[in-house]
Amino acid sequence: MAAVPWRAVARDINLDEIYLRKSSPALKKLILYKLDAYERVNAHFVDRDAIFSAWTSGDQIVYIKELPGGSNVVYRYNPHRRRLSEAGRFSGVVTYARLSGRGRYVYLKRFVSDRGIIPRPGMVIIDIAAGRVIERKSNFPFLDFSVAAGSDALYYETKRGIVEYHPGGGEGRMMIPRAEYGDIAVSDNPSVGYLSPNLQRALVVNGGGGSYRAKLVRTANPVVIKGITSGSEIHWLDNNRVAYRKGWTGNFSAVLYAINTGKSYPLVRQSFNTNLSYSNNGKNLAILKDQVIMLHDLATGMTTSTGLEGEDLSFDPHGRYFTSLLFKKLFVVGIGTVHNRRIELQRAWKTIAQVYESIRNDSSAFENEYSSEYVKRKIALYRSLLRD
Repeated sequence: MAAVPWRAVARDINLDEIYLRKSSPALKKLILYKLDAYERVNAHFVDRDAIFSAWTSGDQIVYIKELPGGSNVVYRYNPHRRRLSEAGRFSGVVTYARLSGRGRYVYLKRFVSDRGIIPRPGMVIIDIAAGRVIERKSNFPFLDFSVAAGSDALYYETKRGIVEYHPGGGEGRMMIPRAEYGDIAVSDNPSVGYLSPNLQRALVVNGGGGSYRAKLVRTANPVVIKGITSGSEIHWLDNNRVAYRKGWTGNFSAVLYAINTGKSYPLVRQSFNTNLSYSNNGKNLAILKDQVIMLHDLATGMTTSTGLEGEDLSFDPHGRYFTSLLFKKLFVVGIGTVHNRRIELQRAWKTIAQVYESIRNDSSAFENEYSSEYVKRKIALYRSLLRD
């Protein structure tokens, strides 16, 4: 069974630390109570100082752990048998990473500092099966590629257009000629092409800093899609639907766009972050609503809240478990257990809501002018969980 492609950019952002003073005693309480929520659903703690993770099969996850001194180690881990083995080591600060479609390689971008010299960009490919680390030159330190859904290839841009690349065979076939999307490639940043599962359609994005131009190509009627504000939070759900993020800070939305009708449908509105993650095999789409994990079921069209906060989700191929990062701690969570433990979770939600309510009445805990609105939104979110 194919692995679940993953992407990681946010590096486990803690919204509380953005809007609340780090010296606030309430911040420490929130960390403890949010971790307690994971205990209440019997989440399996894997490791600390983890930055990215992904399921490579139903029995194995791969994750990257930061080490002191600027080094990183890639681990293979079987959560059912609690077996851990090393797949490779590399240096630098990771800025973006994805697992290949069949789960053999981890593709990642990084910054590397050489004895105090200005950091230089680079790419690292981890051959998980062979335990081999391949370094590849790159002039861009952030997102500049996508992965193929049904193979271990990736897609990246050349002067001619977006091509296919295999670690074992080098540059391959042309996937999207530049002539098809050149009208939107106006920034200095590379264009990234996301191809549908059957390779018959593609969404190409170009831009940066929350401002992107996007075009649907490889179709009878190419169309510019407006409003996309993330180059990484883009996922084909099938050959006709694609999910992406739009909006701005504090007002992001997760949107589902139907190619056949040309219409878009919001799945989650007005969120401080969305961090879209998708499992092609399990047919699960994860969305963050102000840091709380929401699960969208493609079969029923229903979106439900887990009541857990986290980031950078990855689903197992069967859609029964997901990995989540919270405060750089890596957990494996059973989706069924989350649904069955809602009474236990309600106790955690009530405690967390009470902490935010105490902060609302103490502006000394606010970090900036947006803190008041943030706290109000968090109170409303947890109170809504208690009502459901």
